[in-house]
Amino acid sequence: MYDLIYNNLMTNGYHLGKISEMFNDLTGIKEEDYLKYAEAIRSTADKKDLRYRYRHSYVGQNDPNLYIKDGYSGPYPTEEEFLPEISMNQIERRKKFVEDVIKSGADSRTTQQWSLLNFQKFPEDNFDMEELIFFYKNLFRQHTALIYPELMAKKDSFSTSIQISLYEDGDFSEVHFDGINPGRACVIIIYLSDPEEYNEGGGELFIGHNLKKVGPMNVFEDPYEKVIPIYGNYAIMDFTKFNVGHSIEMVKNGFKRFAVQSFIGP
Repeated sequence: MYDLIYNNLMTNGYHLGKISEMFNDLTGIKEEDYLKYAEAIRSTADKKDLRYRYRHSYVGQNDPNLYIKDGYSGPYPTEEEFLPEISMNQIERRKKFVEDVIKSGADSRTTQQWSLLNFQKFPEDNFDMEELIFFYKNLFRQHTALIYPELMAKKDSFSTSIQISLYEDGDFSEVHFDGINPGRACVIIIYLSDPEEYNEGGGELFIGHNLKKVGPMNVFEDPYEKVIPIYGNYAIMDFTKFNVGHSIEMVKNGFKRFAVQSFIGP
């Protein structure tokens, strides 16, 4: 199995799999633990305003000259508008700023918007946040070490990072390319949302080498593959030899799209 995954990564630059691939004697990961922490993450949506911060980026965010032209009469960015991440109570202000910039004739658009979990424990939690983070770091470390021979050689020391995201109605990430980076082996993304709550809720990962269109609702003409963001599915994208395009469709129909991702480095 691991040879097949590695071959997919070295041939296509990505592997689309099922989490059952992670549950075996070699990894030591059990599905009952995986499900326990998946349910814990789903519960964090109950206090979204306190638990999450918002990732919101737009064209021209770090270079106002890209959208401020001669005769421009719209708003100018403050230090806050330069920040890629904002608190939940700043969302409407940020969106209003981008809307006013566009109305004033500037070449701008929102390129991504979604929520990112703060690793903070609340008194009512029935799980330990540090244990949750350790579980996912260990899962990613065990699984990717069995895929990449160079990672197995330094199984206990290569770098991992953890991000837990929540996409809700209107959230998306348009087509982007992270670039070839031999210093960072791959990114692995696992999905935790209840399949029964999907309801054609969007949030699909689109992946392919020639994705070109941008925007929250794409219809790609080039060859691509699609991953439904529900419990049981996961994806890996390799950075050592490939620059694979990917995007996340706009979430809709009240769906809550939970995912955990990690950038894996040698």
